[in-house]
Amino acid sequence: MNNFSIMAAQLTRDITPVVELRADAEDTKTASIRALLREGPMHSGEIASALGLARSALVGALLKHDLAIGRVQRLAGGAYALADEWEEDEHQRLIEAKALLRRHGYQVQRSAHG
Repeated sequence: MNNFSIMAAQLTRDITPVVELRADAEDTKTASIRALLREGPMHSGEIASALGLARSALVGALLKHDLAIGRVQRLAGGAYALADEWEEDEHQRLIEAKALLRRHGYQVQRSAHG
């Protein structure tokens, strides 16, 4: 094959979109923790043993993002619980709205309320 044939073959090959590669993105340890928390509040030790994690400290690390965005709450006794007021659809719409504003030159900052 000459160089032109190689380039033509690469440009015309079948490419799988990234979205399809992430189709099973919810099949993660964090998603498993969320599934456990749907049953009710749990301590990190309970979650770690239920999922077979080596240490309970990993639970906090896995939930770091969910805690930051308000999907999961840390209760007074140290247990984790899903936030009652969390709505996935609303959160996704807010992400899309922020992206739209940024594309049009606006600066988007986190509000004082989260």
